[in-house]
Amino acid sequence: MNPPPPATNRNPHHAAESSAAGRRPGQLLNFASAWAFYLATVFLHLGGQGGELPPTFYAFTRYVLGFAIFGTWFALERRNLAERGPGAVRFLILRGVFNLLALVCFYQSVAAGATGKANVLNMTYPAFVALLAGPMLGEAPDRRTVALVALAVAGMLLNIFEWNDGLGMPSAADAWGIASGVAAGFAIVSLRGAARVASPVEILCWMFGLGAIALLPFNLSEIAWLVERLSEVFYTPTRAEIELEAGATFARHWSRELLFVFASAGCGILGQWSLSISYRYLDASSGSVISASRIPIALIAGFLFLGESAALWPWLGAALILLSNILLATRRVPDQDPGKI
Repeated sequence: MNPPPPATNRNPHHAAESSAAGRRPGQLLNFASAWAFYLATVFLHLGGQGGELPPTFYAFTRYVLGFAIFGTWFALERRNLAERGPGAVRFLILRGVFNLLALVCFYQSVAAGATGKANVLNMTYPAFVALLAGPMLGEAPDRRTVALVALAVAGMLLNIFEWNDGLGMPSAADAWGIASGVAAGFAIVSLRGAARVASPVEILCWMFGLGAIALLPFNLSEIAWLVERLSEVFYTPTRAEIELEAGATFARHWSRELLFVFASAGCGILGQWSLSISYRYLDASSGSVISASRIPIALIAGFLFLGESAALWPWLGAALILLSNILLATRRVPDQDPGKI
């Protein structure tokens, strides 16, 4: 009986199909992360309509829950901290600080404006990463990169200026959105530095932990409010209150708002986890291209389900930003990192 042919003689088409199948979980997880990050802003938008809790409390809840999850995960790993490379703490702190600034600015933009535009302006961060990688990581941008950054800036300008009735000034929501993109650029560059010297779980642990600590002083009154509301769960209303249903109505109001808080936090944490896991199957370029799908997702879903604007110039600007992100992600970069967290 003849021996089976060696593995090297297998059909190349079959190998290509196997490779594509191996990437499919990463593609699905990365696309799911785009939806999760967008839904986190939708719940913030819905909860902020007539609610009492500020955007900073939504961010604080996300950081606290994230730290509880990834802090426990990191502790169970029992990783030797001495294995980290030099400069690890500096990059971990920079990652945590700039991620915090980016998230707070992003949530303020969502609360003050439209979810679609806030997501579009936040997604300008790849352009800022390309600019900041030079001074922070020694990766000087070439001419093509500068041209793509200019393309993203043009798209941003089309989004923040009102062209219908003449040139106007950007709104506060637009300013928050731009600030979130700039801060996210610093956060991603810091992440690339941290990823060289620390594990993904440790990076997430530091990020969520620093955010929770930093936002705690700004949410003391909201925490007291929450404790007071939770105490009402164990309060037995009087007969008169039952007849008036005042207590029940009030409880329904705050519990509905709290549901949006935890839903937003859960989506944000789920998006962070699925994005991290997706890069086990994807290279950085493929993952970045899929992540850019948050732009059309936010615009189309905002228009269909939240009644947000579908004006020509902002959508054209979003298309330019999307194109810039895709071309920046697929350009050839030496020593490109395998992924983001």
